[in-house]
Amino acid sequence: MRRKNKIVGLVVLFFMFACSGVLRGQVRISSPYSRYGLGEITGCNFARTMAMGGLGYAVRDKYMVNMLNPASYSGFDTLSFVCDVGLTANFMQLQTIDTAQGFNEHTTFGYLVFGFPVTRWWGASLGLVPYSRAGYKLLAFDSIEGAGKYKGKYEGEGGLNRFFIGSGFRLHRDLSLGFNVSFLFGTLKNISSVYLLDLPYVFDTRITNYTVINDFHFEAGLQYHHQLKKNYFINAGLVYQLPFGMKARKTHLVERFTASSSGYENTMDTVEYFPSQKGIIHLPGSIGGGVVVGQNDVWMIGLDVAWQNWKKYSSFGSSDSLKSSLHTAVGCMITPVHSSVSNYFRKMSYRAGFRYENTYLDLHDYQITEYGVSVGFGFPVRKSASSINVAFEYGQRGTTKYNLIKETFIRATLGVTIKEFWFFRRKLD
Repeated sequence: MRRKNKIVGLVVLFFMFACSGVLRGQVRISSPYSRYGLGEITGCNFARTMAMGGLGYAVRDKYMVNMLNPASYSGFDTLSFVCDVGLTANFMQLQTIDTAQGFNEHTTFGYLVFGFPVTRWWGASLGLVPYSRAGYKLLAFDSIEGAGKYKGKYEGEGGLNRFFIGSGFRLHRDLSLGFNVSFLFGTLKNISSVYLLDLPYVFDTRITNYTVINDFHFEAGLQYHHQLKKNYFINAGLVYQLPFGMKARKTHLVERFTASSSGYENTMDTVEYFPSQKGIIHLPGSIGGGVVVGQNDVWMIGLDVAWQNWKKYSSFGSSDSLKSSLHTAVGCMITPVHSSVSNYFRKMSYRAGFRYENTYLDLHDYQITEYGVSVGFGFPVRKSASSINVAFEYGQRGTTKYNLIKETFIRATLGVTIKEFWFFRRKLD
């Protein structure tokens, strides 16, 4: 039976990697707000975490990889190896004060993480997750004195991925310390085109920027975990991400072109070309904390708060229209009867959450806000500690006021958690 479970697990991993390979070349988002900074920061979209509104700083589970706080790694079951893999689907609708489009759908690789104990007081984790994503296409019409009307087209795609290795150490019975060392890598592509509508015999202009990023960053976490009477507990967590400068290379290209009535564009000449410009992208530090209370294997409820000073963000010496962000999340989970053998639905886990954020975007003197309401379910696999987890989130970002865009989104994540007793040694009498 155990061999069969391992084979099933390998098949699931192969399927996930196959899907991610097919989807890797596609635009993974349709959000005009991903034009700024490094794109839309994805956060931690694991199925269990997402279902609870993103709650995670104080969450501690022996069968769960919680990369939001690396101190939680010290709580892994000492005989088990955990693998968590997932896919995420995004449905997005854009709306202005005048028009609204239908929902666009993008499905992409969600995450692949592993967690395992090293000793009774030391746990480790590693994995690959998305860090940010960009995908947009905007049209703007205006006029320039002396040149007449023009059309501006702004397009972008790409994003960053994150490979991390982390460790968590139990310093005391109730206190753990952990860290994640991450390698960020990826490419961001941005294209700006200007079409002079009243000057048909003047060439149009296109500016293309490719930014390639690859560098390390570091974060550390603390977690206080105290066991009370009758299996009740209280946890508190704190995570700090150091400010850091990422090494990057940018290719800058300015071309003049003509556009036919059918939309075909013919490049006429190159105005500027600067290949592989080296520079630094400065990311600000962040701090987050949370509290969770509950009863072992039955229920928990908690609160998270995180702050990051994006005013200190800069790319190749230039800042962006960013402000400090403030993120708040509340979430809960209940498993009616964890050990039930007669009623499967009572063994299931039920999760719900809510999050609200003042994002780092400040446009037209208005700071963009975002909220999300989420639910999720955990389906235990019979005769195993493995599980299948699903999460759904409905939310909105932005507004139709101030000539801005309101985004309505629905997200769904499917995750498979595989737990095996890989470190168990049988003893013979």
